[in-house]
Amino acid sequence: MTEAPQTEFPSLRLLNLAKLAEAKKVDLHLFDGGVRAFLDAHAERRQTKPTPAQSFTQADAEYAQKLHAMAERGTEHEAEVAKGKLEGFAKGFGMSADEVVGKAEEVN
Repeated sequence: MTEAPQTEFPSLRLLNLAKLAEAKKVDLHLFDGGVRAFLDAHAERRQTKPTPAQSFTQADAEYAQKLHAMAERGTEHEAEVAKGKLEGFAKGFGMSADEVVGKAEEVN
């Protein structure tokens, strides 16, 4: 069955609508419920795939410690940037920044 991806771009939504209508042999001229209503009625939602857990390597631990040190001791701007990078890095492992730093200390 054809899936219509969720998108914020109206032109892509209309293109997906046309492809879906063609695949399902639906006459769009007879349907007056709007694009979103048509997609809700005829498209299947995509299933999100779980992201596999990454292994936390020695290199990851060293990188986390470097970011943490820069966040603690860097200049005002450096500290802000390092905190943001540390939070994003931690999110990739499904952890908070503090949890990643703790894990890094365990690894080293």
